[in-house]
Amino acid sequence: MNIFLSHASEQRAEADRLTLALQARGHDVFLDTDDLPAGSDYQSRIQTAIDRCDVFCFLDRKSTRLNSSHGY
Repeated sequence: MNIFLSHASEQRAEADRLTLALQARGHDVFLDTDDLPAGSDYQSRIQTAIDRCDVFCFLDRKSTRLNSSHGY
């Protein structure tokens, strides 16, 4: 299964642990820090990964939402 994993920078450790667990079970996980090399067209690569994923996983924390400058 192709999984796109979205997370806030402060959730990096959790995202890494989840990625390793999913990969150990045979899933292909798109994680920005692993799959976006320097100098690449980030927007295009992210959109392609989202388009191709079977599951979009968004790590969320109440503290992330409360600290958002957007208010949501």
